[in-house]
This record gives sequence, C-alpha cells and structure tokens, in this order.
Amino acid sequence: MTNKERILEAVKREGMELGIYHKEMEELTYYHLKKVLDNFDYGSTDIKVKLNKVPYIVEVYHVDNEVDFMLISQEKYIKRYGRNI
Repeated sequence: MTNKERILEAVKREGMELGIYHKEMEELTYYHLKKVLDNFDYGSTDIKVKLNKVPYIVEVYHVDNEVDFMLISQEKYIKRYGRNI
C-alpha cells in the first residue's frame, strides 16, 4: 500500500476528501507517515518529519471537506513564516 493510499483511507474514515497531495509524501518512512496520520484530523496543523535525514514540515490544511498535505523543507518553512515549529 502506498503512502497516498494510506492517507486516502484515513481521510475517508474521517468523512473527508483528499485535496492537494505532494507526491514527495511517498518518500516518507512509515514512522513519519504515522506521525502525519496521527495528527492530521485535529484541523489545520504543521507536522515535523524527516525525509532522508533532512527536516521537513508537512503542512496540513482543512478546507471545507478537503484535507491538503503539502511537504516543505524546514529551511523554506522558516524563510516563509519566520519561525520554526
């Protein structure tokens, strides 16, 4: 099962639909994917993960009945928002 399929299954279980999904999410290990799955249903949030030992942030947005999953490097996140999580 792919990461996208796992996320899609979890999103549907919450009665929502999958919106934006960055394909780089497929490269997350199961450990980091589980962090995303355990926290996405609390509403819009940012989740710290690692991809090939490099820190990234999964930005989760709830818009109406859709959930978006966008992966951004921690470096870009800090430049964009002026803070780290």
